[in-house]
Amino acid sequence: MYTADDTQVFKSRWGNEYTYGNPNAKQDYHYEVTGEHALYTRKNFLNDLEYAISTYKPTDIYVPSRYDMHFDHAYFDLFAIEAIQNIQAEDPSYNPTLHESIIHSCAGDSNWPIVNSDEKGIRALNMPEGLEELTMFNWDERENINVPYAMRQVPFAFNLKDQALRLYTSQYYDYIGSFAKVNEIFWSRDFSSFAKEAEITASSECANEDRKIDQSAVKAVDGVRDGAAEGLPYDHPRFPHAEWVSDKETTGAWINLEFDNEKEIKKVVLYDRPDMDNQILEGKLIFDDNSEIIVGELPNNGEPLEVQVDKNSKNVKFVVTKVSVSTESVGLAEIEVY
Repeated sequence: MYTADDTQVFKSRWGNEYTYGNPNAKQDYHYEVTGEHALYTRKNFLNDLEYAISTYKPTDIYVPSRYDMHFDHAYFDLFAIEAIQNIQAEDPSYNPTLHESIIHSCAGDSNWPIVNSDEKGIRALNMPEGLEELTMFNWDERENINVPYAMRQVPFAFNLKDQALRLYTSQYYDYIGSFAKVNEIFWSRDFSSFAKEAEITASSECANEDRKIDQSAVKAVDGVRDGAAEGLPYDHPRFPHAEWVSDKETTGAWINLEFDNEKEIKKVVLYDRPDMDNQILEGKLIFDDNSEIIVGELPNNGEPLEVQVDKNSKNVKFVVTKVSVSTESVGLAEIEVY
């Protein structure tokens, strides 16, 4: 659904094309708000999500991350990012913290988390194998939250989280029960970059009307710090639709952010394309006064490179001046301006 056309109608496994709930228990969100069910489309889903967030303006939002191997979970994260940025277009003061978690990891459900037992006691969540190699998450950057004693005691017959999980009888099994741990982990981010306010132009782009393969210049400010890369299970290509890719350009390629008014710019953060073949080895940032800041090698795995700026400018232009020998099409997974 995330990469579908706005009006494409999806069907449930039971053939239902409209949002639905249980009238004897709880109706679906759209019905509760409007008194009507809605066609199950990308546009309607995103509108409902935006309405819920803008109505309550939460300071903290918790979602599964884009690296969750249950794809409904992963793409909900991307929908949340899009909804937040759309709300910010109308209300720039809104800057929530997004907390991303992992349920189905790249290590596989049979390997992570460690299954609980009364004999071994309750443990902390460990790092899933492959996390740092196959995703943009670093284990040391996680939020580690210790849970209350009632949620980490053994035997598990007295553990409140385990008891709560067991209430979902159709869902509970050892894997789900293994999430009763001494801690909860998240990766957090904010949305204070104002790059999304700019008009984006580039020397070239791989634009396409098909969302699945659109790699136009505006994707560099879509809020998704990611792009195409190999290695995840199920041949998951990561997120090729979330990056700007030039049309077979190398050195000389550029992307420009033009704001309506002059901005006080403290720093720029650059994210290279996360695939291992295309890498920017050097570039430069150019500002209204024609001053330049030389930018060194961008991490080849797409991790961020911060560049201190401290300038006032209406434009921020990034020009690629050196690339790796394997590079065929330079681009950026994301550019952020603070």
